[in-house]
Amino acid sequence: MHGQVLENVSQNPYLGVQFANNLKWDMHINNITAKANKSSGFMRRNIGKFPEEIKKRAYQAIVRPNVEYASSAWDPYQENHIKQIEMVQRRSARFIKHQYSREPGSVTSLMKELKLPSLEIRRKIKSLRLFHKALHKKKVINIPDYVE
Repeated sequence: MHGQVLENVSQNPYLGVQFANNLKWDMHINNITAKANKSSGFMRRNIGKFPEEIKKRAYQAIVRPNVEYASSAWDPYQENHIKQIEMVQRRSARFIKHQYSREPGSVTSLMKELKLPSLEIRRKIKSLRLFHKALHKKKVINIPDYVE
């Protein structure tokens, strides 16, 4: 660029998304889940005794945005990444309901009680909404003619 050589890096953040030169999302997913877990820890320390509804709203406002930001771009397909992200919400559901039992299906039932759909489903809905908006020219995303 103007005679200047750019440095070769293995990964680089851009608008909050960590891009890697091997096109894998490991680093990005590790970063966002770590950030979400730190936010969740902050919530536990500061609003642990609050009513359930306040804890749920705090989760939705503070923790969940960390794992959903720009997810239409990096939506994971590998099972380990999906589980890693889902664990953030599952831990938060336990915190919100203040139930830490390890019985099979207990967290799933907590999430149903709280009416929290899985983060995977939320990402799929978000991606479909983006595609619909692009297809109907409601967003500035050029879709090639062969897609229509």
